[in-house]
Formats: sequence, structure tokens, C-alpha cells
Amino acid sequence: MSTAVAIVFLVMGLGVVVRTRVEDGDFVTPGTVILAAWSLSFGLYLLRMLPYGPMPASATGVLALGVGCLAGGVTLGRRLARNARPRSRSTSSPDAWLTAYGIAGIAGVGWYLAEVQRYIGLRAIFGKGFEVREALGHYDIPSHFLFLEFFCVVAPLVAIAMVVTGHRLRPRHWALVAGCVAGTWITTDRTQFFTLVLTGLFVYLYRHGALLSWRRFALVLMLCASLLVADFLVVGAWTGKSPQAMGLSLSQPGRSADAPGPSSRLLTFLLKNGSTLYLYTTASYAGFAAWLPLEHQRTYGLRAIYPIPRALQRAGLVDVGLPKAIPGFVLILSTGPVLMGWNGYSLLYDPFLDFGVAGVFFYCLVVGAASGVAYQFTRAARDSPARLLIVSQVTLALALSIFVNKFNNTASWYILLWSIAPFVATDGLVGLRNLIRMRVRSLD
Repeated sequence: MSTAVAIVFLVMGLGVVVRTRVEDGDFVTPGTVILAAWSLSFGLYLLRMLPYGPMPASATGVLALGVGCLAGGVTLGRRLARNARPRSRSTSSPDAWLTAYGIAGIAGVGWYLAEVQRYIGLRAIFGKGFEVREALGHYDIPSHFLFLEFFCVVAPLVAIAMVVTGHRLRPRHWALVAGCVAGTWITTDRTQFFTLVLTGLFVYLYRHGALLSWRRFALVLMLCASLLVADFLVVGAWTGKSPQAMGLSLSQPGRSADAPGPSSRLLTFLLKNGSTLYLYTTASYAGFAAWLPLEHQRTYGLRAIYPIPRALQRAGLVDVGLPKAIPGFVLILSTGPVLMGWNGYSLLYDPFLDFGVAGVFFYCLVVGAASGVAYQFTRAARDSPARLLIVSQVTLALALSIFVNKFNNTASWYILLWSIAPFVATDGLVGLRNLIRMRVRSLD
């Protein structure tokens, strides 16, 4: 029965893309990404290819409420901004910004490598990535380099926005961008490369909209998926998170791992080597199901707006106790040969911890509405790099909402603000220059 329901969710997740193409012209909208990401991942979860525990009805209800409010909020936001008017953008190319960003990103990688050499030795980079990851996770290696290293994501995003809106990059810019992209592979943090590729994909899709053919859409999607899977598996193996190292193996849908039955060599290969991909796609459901019934101390909004009090705290302007940035672990695999804890509970973790079910309702509605407004503003001016970057990073956060909340993540806001800064500043200067010219002409 669960397999049949899983298939229904998987078909729904794929069908929503076709429906969006027919109705909106775009292949993706914030609403499409919400429904596709949650339907496909929940369908995979229902296949029970890992021995997850049961999901309580309360957890199912909260999940349904959150996803429904996200999707409903997008519809509301689109209606509120349906009369959005396009604004002309400057034709100036922020070359100097891109150069500075590229240098900053590569400098951040150099700083990171120097810190690794200082604390555990650079040889760990080439053979013991798990030691680097563990040292970073326990802050044995200080993370001060991150404020520069994040430009390895920012610089390529600025370059993508420039290229798709008609700017030409010089060879030195391409070299800097290539160095930054390479830098994301050796950080031990797969999130950086995922952020770059997925945001770049959304920028491309939103820029071309209805002009994009199904064939081009499929090719771009396959290319990005191949890059993401390669990064996930290579960095995972390097940092000790391969299926073999974690002791994971999938079972065929509808059959226990130990039950006999025919299987092809390809299926056997996929079951043995695809377990970490399946785990990261579905484990947040098992984690949420195990975490929700536990007792929780309310945080009363501090998690929803975490970057703001955190910034004020770092600046020494306020002295307030903040909740831990990283959630605690719960047991999600307790049968079979593997015992595994997990601490990813989807976007719903923070609003539920703040105000319970009411927090999930209002927070998801507001996030969805803001996403819908961002999308409508971009539809009105697809040649605006800043608008493309904003809606694409919002869409990225929605795509990743199945296991994390990027809307209250300090790094996400850092990347967003720095990526749009060149275009906002350039447009502002051009607007000021035009205003001065108009005033001078009126005086003449």
C-alpha cells in the first residue's frame, strides 16, 4: 500500500512541472519547486528503502500544514504583486566587483588551506578528508576564513547573472570564476557547490522562461544533476561519508533488506551505492517524526529571525541568550546493522520550536507570500540581474526546505546581499548620474 502511495507522490512531483509549463510558461516557479521537492522526497521516503521508524499522525499533519501554507502563500504573494511594473536596469557591467569577489574567494580558499596546514597538516586534504571535516565541525580549525571563502559562491553567481543578461566576461574573470568553483570542491562542505549549481540553474530558467524549449530544459537539468551527484559522491567518499563507510545499503521497495528475490546487477549496484543519496533526500522526514513528539522549550521567534539577534550579539549591541544554531540529534535508524542519528528536520523545525503549530502556519504563509512576490517582480523584469539572483536564491531555499531552513541562515543572507550588491550599486550610481544630467539640462 505504501509503495502505491509513494508512486502517486512521485508522479505528482513530476506532473507539477508539466502543469506549470502549460499554465505559466516557466518550467519553475516557487510554488512548483515547493510541490515538486516535497512530493518527490516524500514519495521516496514512503518507499522505505531504509528501515525508518513509523511516522506519527501528528508529524504527518504538521508536514501537510507547512507545505500547504508554503504553496498557498506563494499564490497569495503572486496575487498581491500581480501589477508589478518592470524597471529599466543599467547597462553598466560591474567588472570591478567581479574581479574583487573572485580574488576574495580564492584568498579565502588559501586562508582555509593555511589553517588546515597549521592545525592538522595539509596532507589531510589529499587523503584524510574526514579528519578535516571533523576538525572543522568541532571548531578545532577556526572558521574565520569563511567570510572570504563564501565569495567562491558569490563570484560565480554574479558572473552567471551578468552572462545571462548580456554582459561579456573577460578571460581574467573566467579564470577567477573557475578558481572559485574549484575552491568549493575542497571545502568538505557540499552545500557550497550545491548552492552555486542550483542557484545558477534557477537564474538560467527564470531568465529564459517560456523561450526555453523542453529539450534545452532537459539537457540543462541533466547537466546540473550530474554535477551535483558527482560532487555529492566524490566529496562524500573523501570525507568518509560513502555508503561503505557508513554501513548503509538500500532494500528494494516493498521488500525487506534480507528478503530473497531476483535483482539485476544494475539494481544491486544502485542499492549498494545510492544509499547516501537516498538518506540525505529522505532522512529529514524520519528525523522530524522522531523529534516532534519530544518535549521542546519554546524559543518565541528567536529561531525565525536568528541572523538579526546573532549579528547584534556579535556586534556587542545586545546581550541575549540565543538557541543553538545547530539542532541536536535524534535516532532515525535503530534496526539492522546501523544505528544512526540525524539533526535535519526540514524548514518546519524553526517555526515549530518558536510557536508550535501556529508558528508553522504563519511562518510558512509569510515565507510563501514573500517568495510569490519575488517571482512576480522577476517576471516583470527578467533582464534584471538583481531580481534574478533574489528569486533564484529564494527558490533554492524552497528546494532545500525539505531538510533545512535557509531563510534564517546567516550564510544565506550573506551570500544574497553580496551577490546583488554590484547590481544595486551600479543601478543606483547610473540613476544618480541620470538625475544630475536631467537637472543640469533643466537649468540650461
